[in-house]
Amino acid sequence: KSKESEYTSKQKEEIVVEKNKGPIIACLDTSGSMNGIPILKAKALLLAISKILNKENRSLYIILFGDKNQLKELNIIKKEDNKKILPFLNNGFNGGTDFETPLSKGIEIIKNKKNYIKADILMITDGLYSISDGFIKKLNQNKMKLDFSIYTIICSHKKIQDNYSDEIINL
Repeated sequence: KSKESEYTSKQKEEIVVEKNKGPIIACLDTSGSMNGIPILKAKALLLAISKILNKENRSLYIILFGDKNQLKELNIIKKEDNKKILPFLNNGFNGGTDFETPLSKGIEIIKNKKNYIKADILMITDGLYSISDGFIKKLNQNKMKLDFSIYTIICSHKKIQDNYSDEIINL
């Protein structure tokens, strides 16, 4: 007998809600292809998400990324930290796009930061990137092992599909 059938529908709903209530690691693509409307959409979305997480007393870890090994990080734990977000979002890289660097950092945060055990990763991008098959395999193994999800938000008019996101939303 499966364990799923032992739960009532209300209990199943509570399990889903609890799973979706952890901290968020938001990776914001600041490469050159994001210039213009895509970066404005991305920053507005991130500000809105930060306000929602603030009301829910959930932590937000923001990673700005560009090309390989280009990262800037901001950890929002307390409500007072929210005033740091807008000035932080004025940073960026304006070059190429490397997804492996921010995703590796997100995994490292989930593994090593006590408060980020139930975190999920939110990728905010225009969708112009490539990831090696070896990295995707390792990424999917970590997703299963650490029990996290990856949600990708595409801030352009392109319809993008990938083989690592749990859900993709096109703005």
